[in-house]
Amino acid sequence: MYYAEELVEEVRSRNDIVDVISGYVRIQKKGSSYFGLCPFHNEKSPSFSVSGVRQMYYCFGCGAGGNVFTFIMEYENYSFPEAMKMLADKAGVSLPEIEYGEEAKKKEGKRSKLLAINKEAARYYYYQLRNERGSLGYQYLRGRGLSEESLKGFGLGYANVGGGQLVHYLRERGFDDQSIREAGLASFNEKQGMYDKFWNRVMFPIQDINHRVIGFGGRVMGEGEPKYLNSPETMIFDKSRNLYGLNFARTARKNNVILCEGYLDVIALHQAGFTQAVASLGTAFTAGQANLLRRYTEEVILAYDRTPPPPSLHSVIRHQSDVTVVTGSRMKTNPSNMVMFLETYRY
Repeated sequence: MYYAEELVEEVRSRNDIVDVISGYVRIQKKGSSYFGLCPFHNEKSPSFSVSGVRQMYYCFGCGAGGNVFTFIMEYENYSFPEAMKMLADKAGVSLPEIEYGEEAKKKEGKRSKLLAINKEAARYYYYQLRNERGSLGYQYLRGRGLSEESLKGFGLGYANVGGGQLVHYLRERGFDDQSIREAGLASFNEKQGMYDKFWNRVMFPIQDINHRVIGFGGRVMGEGEPKYLNSPETMIFDKSRNLYGLNFARTARKNNVILCEGYLDVIALHQAGFTQAVASLGTAFTAGQANLLRRYTEEVILAYDRTPPPPSLHSVIRHQSDVTVVTGSRMKTNPSNMVMFLETYRY
């Protein structure tokens, strides 16, 4: 979208670069400028400078530099319109509304409704994990070594045994049956009518890079098939173009991305400090996911468990994203169990 130069300048002038960057980087004043460790490369001595007078930043180590817009675009991996909106909201500047045709308005309204349904479902699952009926799921997750902070941070939840409790909950909040089904949260047959798609499972909300819940993954408690069940493809959820945990990993500011197989692996690695870990969503790794990785890293570390990663995975990543692929040492257990072992013997 095009913004008038006057409006861009108003947003820039009302967002002091020192104030904005200090929300991301610890900087200290030295002379007329501020200095801190550069967020765009690893360093031990501060070479990242911010000038309040010039309203610019520059790193003498890696050469990164620009104004408040380029900083937000680089740090948050935002496009210019996204950075413009974020800074305008922060400064209280109103941006012109995007003009939609009737068909576009209808499509956008539907997308917004599906996002609202998923958000409400995530809230429901979250609280179910923390009451008596969710104790089995809670004990399982804690038994896998996940901290309460990790459970909250990733919004983990629980789908109760049987029935249509989520459907009833969503209906009470004004959502219609068709939209609930289109969100991938319910199924229908003549005998049962509408019923919950997920039940007796610990639930992993899947979020896009802007932290919006677009789908779910569920792991069955006890015996049952399939062991893992994902949301179906919907208007807002395309498994081949998303990665679990990328909403957090994209701001990790590491030189690589660790690619895992499962949700628990990602959470355990984040908990252990490896906040650049992501996982595919129960599908064969796709070209779309490889292109997504290319936006955030030049090196991918494969952290698969006992089964070596398929050769095709290397090929897809290399050919689609031009990044270096590093295969970690073959593990005799999955990454989440390895982290638990290391945590137990940490000293």
